[in-house]
Amino acid sequence: RCFFWTFIVMAPHQTCMRNFLFVSGTFTACTALQLPIWPRSRMLLPPQRMSAAPPLSPSSVIAKYQEAARSAIVDALGLFPCTSHSLTLNSGGEAIVQSFVSEPPKQDSGSLGLEESRKMASSERSASAKPKAELAWLSTLSVIHRSGACEHSLTCWCNPTIGVPHLYVAAGIDGDELLMAFEFRPRAEAGYETRLPDGTYPEPTSREMFMQGSTRKELESLYFTPDAVAWYSTMVDAVGTGERGPLIPKAFAGPLTLNARLPLTDASIGVACEAVQAAAVLWLDWYQSAERLDQRRTMLAFAHDTKVRALSLSAITVRLKARFGDDGEFLAAADAGPMDIADRSTAQNAAASSNFGEGEKDATATDMQILADRGTIPADGNAPSSF
Repeated sequence: RCFFWTFIVMAPHQTCMRNFLFVSGTFTACTALQLPIWPRSRMLLPPQRMSAAPPLSPSSVIAKYQEAARSAIVDALGLFPCTSHSLTLNSGGEAIVQSFVSEPPKQDSGSLGLEESRKMASSERSASAKPKAELAWLSTLSVIHRSGACEHSLTCWCNPTIGVPHLYVAAGIDGDELLMAFEFRPRAEAGYETRLPDGTYPEPTSREMFMQGSTRKELESLYFTPDAVAWYSTMVDAVGTGERGPLIPKAFAGPLTLNARLPLTDASIGVACEAVQAAAVLWLDWYQSAERLDQRRTMLAFAHDTKVRALSLSAITVRLKARFGDDGEFLAAADAGPMDIADRSTAQNAAASSNFGEGEKDATATDMQILADRGTIPADGNAPSSF
């Protein structure tokens, strides 16, 4: 049977007053609606019947979920628009990349009139009164190709001053397949690539392995909790044999990673959209309970983030070029944002100068990018993932 549902999802943060999601569409009675999301009691109200209306296309439904997830995070963190790039693809189609940051972009008031200058000064005073978000870069990428293929992604890069994992979540359509992926990227190496088939890890035989084991325990207590793992397991069961490897090496991708291709059906669209909203809410839960790191751990997070950022850019560039031709390289760069994502105090800058040297942080990112491009550090351990 076919039903027409309305989904209403509320943002988890009490200061975010807008609805997290309001989107309607036609779905067959699909198992996606029966999946536990994170957590259902705070997100999804019971579906309601509504009067007939033109159904949304699969791409439009995915785009609505992406937009709602972005709005919830932007509102909850008080982010500011940074850049917006629109592109007509050479191969046919349209793409848009929008980014947000924790501070309003600097403007030159010299070319403005008196009233505009006053408005700008007033808005800057208002912005400075709000707590600055510990987020370096939020970006959404939406590509709709003339062939019917599409991709909608959301990326959040945290500042190194907090230990919350970075977020990447995406869904799209490629022919008669639905693509979905999400990754919660840890801020330190924890040896996740050494995990055995039974879910355990090898007995430590070196100081590094002991440290990685300790890092895993800390991450499990803060982020990758039994509840989060249970939700992740449900999503893995939902995609079944469609699961693929992570977009970046497992050592950097973390334990809650999903990258899948599924047959394009109403049920698979429901699963993908639920993954988008649930991943965003889970990440917001982590962010809102995060504590600032001390200076030593901030610098360690910064050094690790540099590697992860370069590997992520390399993997996404390869994938978007494969799907959308030469335009994919521009889209990947615009989506990735500036390579230096640090947000550091004067003391941290001093520590950075002694630990990294002049320009070394950017050189490190460039070197990692070159290694990834050459295949020395493959995007997923073997060959670049298609999604």
